[in-house]
Amino acid sequence: MSFEHCPAVIVVFAMRGCPACEEFKPRLENQVRRWQSYGHRLVFGDKGQSFAEDEIPILLLDAQSADPQINKVADELAVVGLPTTVLFRRYEHPVKYEGVVGDQQLYDILRAAVEA
Repeated sequence: MSFEHCPAVIVVFAMRGCPACEEFKPRLENQVRRWQSYGHRLVFGDKGQSFAEDEIPILLLDAQSADPQINKVADELAVVGLPTTVLFRRYEHPVKYEGVVGDQQLYDILRAAVEA
């Protein structure tokens, strides 16, 4: 996965049928819609998609995927708990949040992404 031209990327490892993941995803989508309504370029997409330089991709990756590229990233990030949210900002180390994050922490993640 290559997004070096994007200011930030948010990756969420989740799994269908995981109660914590199913609770988290709608809250993430709601908060993203709020940020979008203020003109922020947060966009949901997938790993093969191209993004504009001013867009901040949000990738929802299947933690049970057989895709070797997804598995490699999950292994490199030592993803254990689900959901796991990882914020990548240019020139900074990724920040990983395991488990369901609260509304304030989710807001902080999105704010850090748009301020990148």
